[in-house]
Amino acid sequence: MKPHVSIIIVNWNGAADTLHCLASLQAITYPNYSIILVDNGSRPDDRTALQPLHPQVQYIQNERNLGFVGGNNIGINAALSSATPPDYLLLLNNDTTVAPDFLEAMVDQAAADSLIAIVGPKILLMDRPTVLQTVGDQLNRQTGRMLSPAEGRVDTGQYNIPSFPDFVTGACLLIKTEVVKKIGLLDNAFFAYW
Repeated sequence: MKPHVSIIIVNWNGAADTLHCLASLQAITYPNYSIILVDNGSRPDDRTALQPLHPQVQYIQNERNLGFVGGNNIGINAALSSATPPDYLLLLNNDTTVAPDFLEAMVDQAAADSLIAIVGPKILLMDRPTVLQTVGDQLNRQTGRMLSPAEGRVDTGQYNIPSFPDFVTGACLLIKTEVVKKIGLLDNAFFAYW
């Protein structure tokens, strides 16, 4: 049995993107996952569009927009308080489309070494799917600026090997549940970004 992954998606007035993301998840090859969809106080029409979802999706409605951090923390808490907590948590932006084998590759990488806590994928641009957005980023410790060495480059497979960036983007981030239990949730001082 493959480890269980709780996929957490936060929506805020983006039902069309979210439904597209959920459709791409229905085609994944990974067999053991559940989905928690957190709506961050969206407009009523967004809520209506998202509520009649298939049974594999747990829907949580926030009354107001809690941001990336607050929405994901609500989803993480829901996953951790379930009868059988997951082995991994996957934070996934609602405006993403996933490859069918993405989750297997990420879980396999995370399981390959007990010291690996967080895994991020190669992320391509939605409107130009041969162009990289990120493969993990670097932090310039002198200026505090983030650098994405792969951003804007054509993907020729040059980043198809594991690397150890300073951080991975929250657009798609796999973290071991045991790590969250040890270090805690996302820092609520940050609404979104940084």
